Amino acid sequence: MKDEDKKLSFFLENLAAELRNQLGNLYLSGRRLASADARKASANTDRNSAYADQSRIRMMRLVRNLEEGAALLKEETFMREACDIVGLVSEICEESADLAEYLGLELSFTCMEGWHICSVNPEHIRSLVYNLLSNAMKHTPKGGYVRVVLHFQREPQQVVLFVEDNGEGIPEEELPMLFDWSWSARGTASGRHGMGLGLAICKRVAEIHGGTLSVETKVSLGSRFTLCMPDEKSKTLVFRQESASERNGGIHPSLLMLSDALPWEAFRIKNQL
Repeated sequence: MKDEDKKLSFFLENLAAELRNQLGNLYLSGRRLASADARKASANTDRNSAYADQSRIRMMRLVRNLEEGAALLKEETFMREACDIVGLVSEICEESADLAEYLGLELSFTCMEGWHICSVNPEHIRSLVYNLLSNAMKHTPKGGYVRVVLHFQREPQQVVLFVEDNGEGIPEEELPMLFDWSWSARGTASGRHGMGLGLAICKRVAEIHGGTLSVETKVSLGSRFTLCMPDEKSKTLVFRQESASERNGGIHPSLLMLSDALPWEAFRIKNQL
């Protein structure tokens, strides 16, 4: 582990811990000020609470990225499982479909195989896909599309995943900094913005799987992010019992991980129950 990575990991861990402590206070204060019943009874109360929940859940996502970034910077070896990657990516797209529709976007997933077992860290792959979806959704205007395609090369044996959109694209001058560990992010035509770290995390996830993450983009035409990683096998199949919502404090993973692409209306009480 490089000294600079060690320092950055330590900083991210401590920042995440401090923010997480404050998030607990925000959650309790919000529930005292406006209960679920009060929000259902008053549109005005629900609107004000939705603005607060939007900020809180976006901050939760930032904390999660800070924690994951710190862990990824440390990791040289990590747990792998025999995972049906087709089922994993399909599940993420299904979880995100309603929110994509809410934004007026067409989200599709394509894979020629019904299932495919390979050796990966499922939680890291889940994070990578969600971060790429969030990035695509917040930079694609209403009426656009986000396409997720998964396929498997035979020679060499590789898993290839790409996420593409027909959105704003990325200016050429921003490309050298695109995967940096920084919090600065592009603005969007819709006013939505990123919370940072997402693409740096995606690149690191690709690297620790022995793969690469690349981007092709044209301003006003859209972007395509492509993950290529070795199609490795494992003899061990692990079944997880804990649900994604339990790991995220009861918040549905798609609402959390796509929060920076969503307007305040998505955080109304009816969408959280």
